[in-house]
Amino acid sequence: MNDKNRLLLYIELIWWILAAALAFVIVRPSYVHFYDFPFLWANVLLVVLFVIYVRYLFFLKHTFIANSMAAKITFIVASIPLFIYLISQVHAFQVYLDNDGLDKLYAIMKGEPSQDRLHAIVKYIRNEFLLFGMGSIILIVLVPFRMLVSIWRQYNNTGKV
Repeated sequence: MNDKNRLLLYIELIWWILAAALAFVIVRPSYVHFYDFPFLWANVLLVVLFVIYVRYLFFLKHTFIANSMAAKITFIVASIPLFIYLISQVHAFQVYLDNDGLDKLYAIMKGEPSQDRLHAIVKYIRNEFLLFGMGSIILIVLVPFRMLVSIWRQYNNTGKV
């Protein structure tokens, strides 16, 4: 492995660590305020996917997979089941809030918060989940097209990624 690939691999690792740290910070209220929040891991996945896919969409030429045809094809193929899974998780979360609402969340909440505090926490979690959920779904649709353009450029030797 040459120095450029090693550097790109380190940068990739740093980005994954930053994505995980950002996910921890953003999802922390769900973990701290509820005993068993049913969408915790889906929420973490949404934040990590959002960060990583934004990077692949806009900065693909600066990533480890920039010259890997197999990795790009894998992203294209994996986008279909990932899209279906993310849609189902966002839908399940919305149904959970619509059907059970504050009563179920209040039952699994740690401590005895005031009604205003409960509303603020639930509003944050709802907005954050839907922001990263819809953002990730949109990116899951866009990134395969970016990968196709990159494959076309690589196949036709345009010198671009």
